[in-house]
Amino acid sequence: MEFMKLNNGVEIPMLGFGVFQIAPENTKSAVDQAIRAGYRLIDTAQAYGNEAQVNLRFLTQRGVVAIPRSTNAQRAKENIDIFDFALSTDDIEEIKKMDLDKSQFVVHQSREFVESMLDGANQLMASGMEI
Repeated sequence: MEFMKLNNGVEIPMLGFGVFQIAPENTKSAVDQAIRAGYRLIDTAQAYGNEAQVNLRFLTQRGVVAIPRSTNAQRAKENIDIFDFALSTDDIEEIKKMDLDKSQFVVHQSREFVESMLDGANQLMASGMEI
């Protein structure tokens, strides 16, 4: 197993086991089997009833505007249903500890981003492709 070191020095496995959409009556058995197979990172967000949206809720509770994208109608509905639960202060602090202090998002106002988009568009146009 490969690991990633978090800012607090804790190392976590690069691969975890998720329980999303496993029937509640089967979750304990599935997690038990995963542990026996060697998994040591188990997605515990199921306690909120919708673990796929915990990240969106984390962002919105911190005042960050989130714009998720999905072509799946059910996922789009789940994304908008993030306001029926709240993360506790302790949960938010635990999630913050995983911060790598490096954005995984595009900052559209960034000069580097704008220049890279313009360079890409210019290259496409130079190749004869219409944009």
